[in-house]
Amino acid sequence: MANTILIPTDFTIESLNVVKGALRQLDGEEVNLILVYSAHLSDCITDLLFFSKKKYLEDLQNEKFKEACEILLNKYASQINSFSIDLFTGNYQSTFHNFLLGNKVDAIFIPKSYKLKLGQKQSFDLLPYCRKSPVQCVEIDWNETRNVPEKDKVAELFFMPNPV
Repeated sequence: MANTILIPTDFTIESLNVVKGALRQLDGEEVNLILVYSAHLSDCITDLLFFSKKKYLEDLQNEKFKEACEILLNKYASQINSFSIDLFTGNYQSTFHNFLLGNKVDAIFIPKSYKLKLGQKQSFDLLPYCRKSPVQCVEIDWNETRNVPEKDKVAELFFMPNPV
């Protein structure tokens, strides 16, 4: 049976290094992979009535990110049993714990030094919730690249040193 792992994302190619590092660390073990973005929902009843999680997440993803995900899915096809992207909208640690229980998460993999880029004003940092979680939380580290020609391109995923 495949373990379910959760990885916070900011929809940048660089953040996918956590996926790469987690899969390498799990060394051939089959996983159900959930990428999670965190944001607060509007309090406006009209916004909530017409809110679509699928559309919200789709709007956050650019073509480069989608292509990088496809490449990772192909490269690790024998290891990734299922892949999904989800949205966490809670305000409390207990809500996050229930989110983990509902998704049957066995482990969380987070970046050790990389800071998630919170582009939307309603987005928030999920890493403190992950660190306080009762679920095993594993930090993945890699050397960030700043001024390289591959920055924000799919090639960046392959240019970076292997995560540890």
